[in-house]
Amino acid sequence: MSSARLAALALTLALTTASCTGHRAAAHRAEHVLVLDYDDFGPQAAAYELLGMEWFVWSEPGGSGDGPEPPDPIRVVVYDQDRITLAEVQARFPARESERQDFRYVSRADAIAYLDELAATASADIPTLARRAYQTRGMIVAALGR
Repeated sequence: MSSARLAALALTLALTTASCTGHRAAAHRAEHVLVLDYDDFGPQAAAYELLGMEWFVWSEPGGSGDGPEPPDPIRVVVYDQDRITLAEVQARFPARESERQDFRYVSRADAIAYLDELAATASADIPTLARRAYQTRGMIVAALGR
């Protein structure tokens, strides 16, 4: 990860941390899946390549995160790709605009690889981001295995 990208991540994390109340929704575990919050994967500046941008897929680019309102409540479904297919996961957790419910779907393997890279890259410069990556990785491994 380039130093410019790390600097952008540091700024984003600082802004996110400053506006955060410390409250977050509890993870939801169902058979072969774990549902987490978008921000469990770090700030959008880091997570967008894996998860897409942090606004509803049916929204205009920029979503609700541009103004004083909080970002759209995007949930991330991490699934055990050895036990359930993406199609099954999408059927169990469909995006519904009428209910303001949007999900991103990530295999366990892709989530762990991303979090390992994020933690390694951020550990020296942004230790709080590295800790968040390790915590999220730990939740995934506890729920779905390695």
